[in-house]
Amino acid sequence: MLKPALHPKEAQRQRIIESLRLNDDSLDESFDAIITLLAAAVDMPIALFTVVEKDRQFFKVRVGLDESETPRDVSFCGHAILDENALLVVNNAAVDERFSDNPLVIGPPKVMFYAGATVQANGDIPLGTVCLIDHEPRVLSDVELKHLQNARHLMEEAIELRMQLRRDHLTGLYNRRYFDEQYEQEWRRAKRKVSPLAVIMIDVDNFKQFNDRYGHQAGDDALCDIGEVLRNSVNRGGDLIARYGGEEFAAVLPDATAEGVEEVINTLIGRIAGLKIPHQDSAAGVLTISAGACLAGTAAELSIGAHAMLDIADEALYAAKDGGRNAGKVAGVPPALYAGFRGERRGVSGRED
Repeated sequence: MLKPALHPKEAQRQRIIESLRLNDDSLDESFDAIITLLAAAVDMPIALFTVVEKDRQFFKVRVGLDESETPRDVSFCGHAILDENALLVVNNAAVDERFSDNPLVIGPPKVMFYAGATVQANGDIPLGTVCLIDHEPRVLSDVELKHLQNARHLMEEAIELRMQLRRDHLTGLYNRRYFDEQYEQEWRRAKRKVSPLAVIMIDVDNFKQFNDRYGHQAGDDALCDIGEVLRNSVNRGGDLIARYGGEEFAAVLPDATAEGVEEVINTLIGRIAGLKIPHQDSAAGVLTISAGACLAGTAAELSIGAHAMLDIADEALYAAKDGGRNAGKVAGVPPALYAGFRGERRGVSGRED
């Protein structure tokens, strides 16, 4: 049996899956309707919307199957999301060397035929599949293939609609609500694993004066240009960049180092100034940004809570502005904030759960 490999964009896949709540039993009527229609349109015992997680494949919607999940190591869908054609068809699993001794083939539910169409987000991030299963070998007809592909497209549209609710309408970056949700999750993950976490606050310098002089349309255009630079510059797997509000942006960098955070901030400052957007009220003569970051790496530092880390980043941001703008500052966690730490469990605000 051939175990499916992890996807090159595994961290991004998992972030989207978690943010859209695709990995739990929450009901989504649109997902349910798509699979129900697919099952009614094809002559196949099993129809599924399968979400491929780190260690399992989870059947978000299932028709004709009692199980809700199986290990990822034995999943057909784990292979399907790696297929460059975004479509995997196995006509007879019993004679396919990848699957012939797979527990799902030789035991329940006795998968002999499989067809999975990859469901993607953002055009290139596979989350799982819409798939069809039969207990007997068979060949997918043109009509069945069309129904499967239509179901995949409908599922992607439903997911895109969900994602749009998490996007800022102007810049296309994630919005503050999404940032708050994901930042809390990243902080909890970092605290549990005791792994470094950095949060960065970014502000456009003298933006009110820019709007007053050049107009709000020019201001919107500038924010879009800045957003594009931020999106292309904060792009490690697992990194997150969002429009926090107005001319403010925020970023989360898991597994960060002080040198790495400084490099990101300096890169952002340089690239924004490099846009050369004229700004007569700026000392630099062009639109610039300032940034402040908080980096926590130990259990004690992380124990102060995500909100407190954000406050430290905000203070670092304004220290950078007070120092002349077009600058950045990385701050650690002051020992006084975790002086009483003894390894107790704390909530996101620093209070005990």
